[in-house]
Amino acid sequence: MPALFERFFKSERRRAPRIADDLSVTIHVDGVSDPIEGVARDLSMGGICVATRSTFAHANSMRIVLQPTGQAVSLVAKRLWQQYEPGEKVVLTGFAFETLSEAERKTIAELLSASVQRISEILRSSRLPELGLADVMGIAEVVRFRSFRSGHVIYGCSAQDHSAGSLYIVEEGRVSLHVASEQSRNMAIALTQEGDIIGGIDTSLGASLREVAIAEGDARLFEIGRSGFDYLRRHRAELALELASAAFRATSSRLCAALLEASESRAVGSAAHAPREASSLL
Repeated sequence: MPALFERFFKSERRRAPRIADDLSVTIHVDGVSDPIEGVARDLSMGGICVATRSTFAHANSMRIVLQPTGQAVSLVAKRLWQQYEPGEKVVLTGFAFETLSEAERKTIAELLSASVQRISEILRSSRLPELGLADVMGIAEVVRFRSFRSGHVIYGCSAQDHSAGSLYIVEEGRVSLHVASEQSRNMAIALTQEGDIIGGIDTSLGASLREVAIAEGDARLFEIGRSGFDYLRRHRAELALELASAAFRATSSRLCAALLEASESRAVGSAAHAPREASSLL
């Protein structure tokens, strides 16, 4: 299976920022009669990343049909890379567009503007620090949409270790957070709401404890992965620091609240038993 999903990120050079998007897409492969249905994950003037339910063979001629509200747009593209995403059980494929006409560039520009506006509104209502327009644009260039079905682990187990360092912002749905120890003891610590920040960049609860995030019902999130954060750290160091600080504060606040609640519960339990123990001494 891994051999089917060669990835060439190191050789890919993006000439324009990819903006997170979730347009419906159909992929038309030369020699294949039925189009492949998918959903865009990001879009730029240079290319697109598409999520599909299965892999498909490379072909010399491929067309990507974007289906925004209104008239569909058909673009000639070539496949650059393909990989399986275990957390969502989808195949991600990166494409580069061939030469675009002026009309096609205008359409893509309008789609990108609408997506940035949408991302901006979501980020401004999140638990992130107050963001200016430049900050929103900076984040919009490094986030991607993630969709998880009910019960799926977002991060915190070995299958999703590659996502453990990512920072997530809950767009839709709820996510339950748990602390799991090496002895498999599990304690629920929080149930997030839309706009909450979970995960973090190189933050950890320690070698013996790890935070586990599980989708409670279908959930959609923004993800800022390690590569995206590294990009911000090089080009927008102050913004990267703000994001890392926000993630640390959110994680610390949840853990402290859970520990305080557990401590209060033990205290109430001890108080309830005290009269009974005292009466037994009479």
